[in-house]
Amino acid sequence: MPPDNWAGYVAVASAAIALVALYFSAKAAGTQARVADFNNCLEVVKQLGEAQRKVRNAKDDSERLFEFRELLNLLEALAKLYNDQKLQSSTREYVEPFIVESWAWLRSEPEMAPLIASSITGEETYSDILRFARAHEKRIAALAQAYRQLAAQPNNPA
Repeated sequence: MPPDNWAGYVAVASAAIALVALYFSAKAAGTQARVADFNNCLEVVKQLGEAQRKVRNAKDDSERLFEFRELLNLLEALAKLYNDQKLQSSTREYVEPFIVESWAWLRSEPEMAPLIASSITGEETYSDILRFARAHEKRIAALAQAYRQLAAQPNNPA
């Protein structure tokens, strides 16, 4: 075979190898993105659980109010990420119902209104939670009503 033919074969083989390498790199990147999404979701679950436990386990009203505000701040941050579509699929699927249920519960409990009001420090306070709540108003209102009805039942352990 003439040497100039070898150069063509080598070029084609090099291009084919590069395409195969590109395919496997893309496949690996997709796997890494799914793993990162899963890890982010686990971290969100952990942080929300810790924040809720801190509110529940507060030693006095002052500490409880502080931890409640921290929980609201965490909900605000999650609502912002959700609203701005910065969450990946697994985390987004976990965060959406959590915020819906949390906001519905907060709306269903009369003693929560003054706590939320006392946490507002300016016009932008909780603006992303409110934006999220407007977008999910029907579900939140229905859940809040269900929570109120459940709380009104005479044999309710809550």
